[in-house]
Amino acid sequence: MATRFNSILSLCCSVACVASTALCSEPLRLRLEDGSFSSGEIVGIEHSDRLGWKCDVFDKPFEFDLNAIRSVTKSVDADAENQAGHVAAGNQFFELSDGSLIVGQLAEVHDDWITVVTALAGKVKIDRSRTLAIVDAGYAGRLIYSGPVDDDRWQRLGEATDWEFEAGSLVAQKQGAAIIGNLQLPSKSQISLSLAWRGTPDFVVSLGTWATTNLKADEIVAAARLEVWPNQLAVVREVDGGADIAMLSDLSDANPRIDLTVYLDQDSGTVTVCDSHGRPWESLSVPSKNAPLLPSVHIANYGPSLSLERFEVREWDGVASTIHAQGDLSVLATSGTRIDGAIRGYDSKTQELQIQLASGELQLLPLNQLRRGDLFQANLPTDAKATDTEDGLPPSVIQPPALETDKNSTPLATPQTDEIAATAAKSSGSARNTAIDQPEAEHTIELVLMDRTRLKGRWLPAVDAQTIRFDADGLQESATVNVDAVRGIIGSPARYATQDSPSLIGTVKVGENQLRGFLAATDGNQSDSALLWHPIGSDVASSISTNTSGAIIYRDPLPKIEVRNSAEEPNKPVGVLAPAVGMFLGRNRVQAGNEVAKVPTKTGQGATIPDAREIMFRAGDAVDGVVERIDERGMTFRSAQTSTTFAPHNLIQHVWLNKLRNTTDTSPEKLARLMTVPRSMKNDPPTHLFIATTGDYLRGRLVRLEGDKVSVEIRLEQIEIPIANISQIVWLHDRKWEDDKGSTNNKSIDENSTDPQASAATSADSKADSMGPFLVHAIGKEDRGLTFRPQKVSDGVISGSGELLGDCAIAVADLRQMLFGRNIADQVRAFREDPWTLSLAQIPRVYMDDGSAPSGENSSLVGKPAPDFLLRSISGEAFRLSKQRDRIVVLDFWASWCGPCMQTMPLVDEVVAELGTDKIHLVAVNIQETAAKAQAAVDRLKVAATVLLDSDGQAAAAYAANAIPQTVIVDRNGLVTHVFVGGGPKFVAQLKLALQTASGTDAEKNTAEKNTAQ
Repeated sequence: MATRFNSILSLCCSVACVASTALCSEPLRLRLEDGSFSSGEIVGIEHSDRLGWKCDVFDKPFEFDLNAIRSVTKSVDADAENQAGHVAAGNQFFELSDGSLIVGQLAEVHDDWITVVTALAGKVKIDRSRTLAIVDAGYAGRLIYSGPVDDDRWQRLGEATDWEFEAGSLVAQKQGAAIIGNLQLPSKSQISLSLAWRGTPDFVVSLGTWATTNLKADEIVAAARLEVWPNQLAVVREVDGGADIAMLSDLSDANPRIDLTVYLDQDSGTVTVCDSHGRPWESLSVPSKNAPLLPSVHIANYGPSLSLERFEVREWDGVASTIHAQGDLSVLATSGTRIDGAIRGYDSKTQELQIQLASGELQLLPLNQLRRGDLFQANLPTDAKATDTEDGLPPSVIQPPALETDKNSTPLATPQTDEIAATAAKSSGSARNTAIDQPEAEHTIELVLMDRTRLKGRWLPAVDAQTIRFDADGLQESATVNVDAVRGIIGSPARYATQDSPSLIGTVKVGENQLRGFLAATDGNQSDSALLWHPIGSDVASSISTNTSGAIIYRDPLPKIEVRNSAEEPNKPVGVLAPAVGMFLGRNRVQAGNEVAKVPTKTGQGATIPDAREIMFRAGDAVDGVVERIDERGMTFRSAQTSTTFAPHNLIQHVWLNKLRNTTDTSPEKLARLMTVPRSMKNDPPTHLFIATTGDYLRGRLVRLEGDKVSVEIRLEQIEIPIANISQIVWLHDRKWEDDKGSTNNKSIDENSTDPQASAATSADSKADSMGPFLVHAIGKEDRGLTFRPQKVSDGVISGSGELLGDCAIAVADLRQMLFGRNIADQVRAFREDPWTLSLAQIPRVYMDDGSAPSGENSSLVGKPAPDFLLRSISGEAFRLSKQRDRIVVLDFWASWCGPCMQTMPLVDEVVAELGTDKIHLVAVNIQETAAKAQAAVDRLKVAATVLLDSDGQAAAAYAANAIPQTVIVDRNGLVTHVFVGGGPKFVAQLKLALQTASGTDAEKNTAEKNTAQ
C-alpha cells in the first residue's frame, strides 16, 4: 500500500509542477477590511494569528491580523488553466459538510477516515463523518472567464470613470454606475462571484443579458438577477410574463461582503444559488419558450460603493455537483445511470467502489466510472438489510448532516426532518478529531489552493518563509502547503476593531497598492528611506523602498493645478493672446512703478520682507521671496523662508514679480500653438515665457533682470521691459523633441555659466531624474511644496535636508500629500500638470521628390513598444492593438478632409495587397470624424482595410500624429519599426521596402528566384 501511495503522490506532484508554471505567474491581491489593497505574495511567519505579506513597495513583509483581512485573490488566465486541465484527470472532489472541498486521488476508505493523495498538500486523511460526497474532478467544466480583468470585454454604460479596475477588482466610483461584461456565458453556466460594499448595499447583478449599451438599467432582459430588497439579497427570474423570486440572505450584518456560486441553465430556465461553500440556498425554475442564449453580465450599483472582487465562469453539464441538503442518497455513473444507494467502501487494489444499495446489497463500480456519489457515514454494519427501516434504507444509513452556516450569512431554512436534524447535531459534534481537537479559534478563515481545494480552519505558524501550515477542519493533521499553491483566502467573518494610531492616518498609493496607515517614528540611523509605514491591521511597520515612486495622501486629492498665477490668486486660468510687445513696454497701458502690489511676508523671527511673491523651483519647492537680480549665472533672491540666496537657471521653474490684473479665456488649441516652435528654431528655441500683468504672452530669452528693467532677446533683437509690466516669468525647460537630456539650449545662461554651483547642478540635471537620490516632496498648507531627502520622523515631524533649501522639517499633521521617489521632479510636474512644454511644428504633409522624404527610422517611437490602444471599428467591433500578433500591423492615420491622405491610402492598400494580407494587417485609423464620413471616404477609395474611429484623438496623440498622413509599421513583437509622415513619390517605395524587410518577403522572393534559376 505504501508503494502505491508513493507512486500516486509522485504523479500528483509532478503534474502540479506543470500546472503551477502556467497558473502562478499572476501576483496575489490582498484586500483589507478598511478598503486597503495590495499586490504581492504571502510569506510564512511564526505567528498563527497573522498573515505575512510582502510586496515590492516595501523593504520587509508586513504581519496582518487575520481579522483585518477581507480576501486574498489571484487572477488565473482561462486559457492557461484549460491547458493545464489534465491535472484534474484521475482526481476527485471530496465535499465536506462545512462546504470545504478537497481535490486529490482516492487511496483508501476507512470507517473513520478517507485517505486522499493531493498534489499540493500531500497525503491527507479526511474525517469520514464530515464527508458528504465524492465527485469526479474531470467534470469541473472548462474555464470560460476568470477575473475581473481590465480588457475590452467590459463596457461602461456612462462616463469612462464610473468604474475603475483596482488591484484585480472592478469598483463602482459612484451611485448609478452600470457596466456590461460580454463574458460569453454558455447555455449552462457555473458562475462564482464575490461582491463587497461600503455603507448600505444596493445593487443589481443581471446574469445572462444582451451585450448592448443602448438599454437602460430597468430595460435589461436577464436570465436571472441578484437584487437587494431592503438589506435582503434575492434571486429573481422573470420571462414571458412569468416570474419567481426567492430571498437568499440578510445583508444587514457587519460583514460587507458576500460570496456566491450560481448554476444557470438558460435552456431549462433554472437558476440555483449556492453560498460560498457550494451549499444550495434556493432554486427557481421558470421555463421560457424559444428563449435566446444571452451571453453577457450587467452590473448596476445604486448604493454608496460596490466592488466586484471575483467573477468566474465555467461550463456546466447541468448535473449539480453541490452538496444536497435533502433527498435520497444516490450514485451517478459516467454513463448517466443513477444508482439508489451510497458509497460504502473502496478496494484500492481493484480500484473499485463498493456501493451499498437501498436494498442492502453491495454493488461494485470502477472508480473511473464515478460521476458523483453520496457517502455513507462511518461504522456501517456489514449485515444491514433493506427492511430494517420504514424508508427502505439500512438503519445505519443517514441523510447528510445539516449544513453549517457562515457567521456572516443566514440562508433560508431547508426542510429537514427532526431525525435528520438530530443526526446533523450529532455529526457536527464530532467535527474535530482527537489529534487536533481544541477550542475553535476566532481567526477562522478559508484557504483556496490552485487545484481548487477549499479548506476552512485556522492559520498555523509556518515551517519557513515559503511553506505555510493550515489547521483544516475535518483533516486528521494540519496541511503543509507551499505559498505558490495558494490561490486565495476568504477572511474571518469576525469584526475587526481598528486601534488608535499615534500619528495622522494617510494612504500610501503606489501602482496596485493602497494601504491606509501612518508614518512610524525613526531615529535617523537607518540606511533605508526613513519612511517607515505602519498599515492599519499590521503588527509591524516596513520602510518604503527607495526604488519605488508614489505618494502618501493625507487629505482628499487636491484639484490639479494648471497654472499658479499669483500668491493671491492661485489656480486661476490665464489667457492666450498673440505676443504683444507693446503691452509689455507699457504703451498706453501701464507705466513703470504703477499697480505693484505690496505683499509683506512674515519671517519666523517676526520680520517682514516687502513685495515678496512666489518663487517656484523645478523640484516643486515654493518660497515667498524677492528677486533681486537675474543674469547668465542664475537668480539672486532673498526669502525669509530659506538662507539660500542663489539658484542656477536649471533649478528654477517660475517667479512671480507682480499681480496678474487681467486674464483672457484660453483653449487647449491656443495653448498648443503658443508652445509650438518652428522647426528652424529646433536647436535654438525660446527659453522663457513672459506673462504680462494684462495677460498677454511673450516668448524669448531672458538676458538680464536688474533694477526696474528686464532685458529680453527676441529674434536676435534685445529689448527692455519694465518689471512693473511683467506678472510672471516661466523657464521653458521641457522640450518634447529632446531625448530626456535636459535643457541644452540655454546658451545665454547655462553654457556661459562659470558658477561652480550652476555647473554642478547642470551636470546633475543632464541625467535622468530616475537615477537621482530618494526624495520626498511634502505638500502642506496653501498647497506649498518642500523637497528634501528624508532622514527621520520624530515627535510628529518629518525632517531632512534639501539640496536647495538646506535643513527642512514639516509636521505630519500639516501634510496634505507627500510625493516620494527618485524622479521627484517629474512627479511634481505631473502633479501640477505644468502646461509649459515646447513641441516642434508639424512636418509638411507631402514631401517633394527632392530626396527629403524620411526613411521612417528617425522617429523616437522606432524600436520601442507600440503604444497600446482600444478603438471601435466602423462596424462597432473592438480592436486592441496588443492582441494583434499574428501579422505585421500597418497603422495609417488619416482624415477625409486631408487631400494627401486620400492620395496615399490607396497606395498603401496596394502595397499590402501585393505583399499579402496573410502577413500584413492594414489598419486605417480615422482621426476625430464621424463614422458616416469615414465610411463614405473608404467606400469611395475602395480600400480593404480595418477602419477604426479615433473619436477623441487619443490614439493619434499617443503616436504623435500631429501631421497626417502618418504610417506606422508594428512588427509581430509589438515594436515600432518605421514611422512615415507624409506621402510623395518616394514614400511608396520606402514603405514597400520596409514591409518586405519586416515580413521577410524579400528573402522569400530571393529564395524563390534562386530556386527557379537552378
